[in-house]
Amino acid sequence: MSALVTTHGAITTALLFSEEQRRLIKATVAKGASDNELELFLTLAGRYRLDPFRKEIWCIKRSPSDAALIMTSRDGYMKIAKEDPNYMGVQAFVVKEGDTFRINAAEGTVEHSFGTKRGAILGAWAMARHRRLPPVVCFVDFAEYKGNSPIWSKFPSAMIQKVAEVFVLKRQFDITGLVTSEEMDA
Repeated sequence: MSALVTTHGAITTALLFSEEQRRLIKATVAKGASDNELELFLTLAGRYRLDPFRKEIWCIKRSPSDAALIMTSRDGYMKIAKEDPNYMGVQAFVVKEGDTFRINAAEGTVEHSFGTKRGAILGAWAMARHRRLPPVVCFVDFAEYKGNSPIWSKFPSAMIQKVAEVFVLKRQFDITGLVTSEEMDA
């Protein structure tokens, strides 16, 4: 059995994978990854305490000559943020034509009210609060991220809101080395 010991804030944890589990990860969740890419993947999984078997983190290799992309979902980012003792929550919502919307990123404030007739999606805003830091607030433009996948066609509001949430969580909680599929598609 191999052990990966990591430090996340003041918390030390170990992700333990048997050789059989490592082979399974390389054959499924990190398919096509070289041995070095697998080690990088497992290091990031350990650093952020994300479980590849629960699909909290995965590795994509588009072709043998491409570098591996280590990805996680909005839920993986939320898990990372919520483990920080300074996490105080995330607010987010979709902005549509007809809404009244004002954001002041420098001051970390958002004013958003719905119009009586909401139109097309313009984007989404999100704010992440931290006990010891000023809030981080952002707006993501729908046109920049809108994917062509069936999930984007069926649930465009949910998808753009997830993009905004990931955007602020990465900045507020210094989450690096991971991307989302939406960032890669954009």
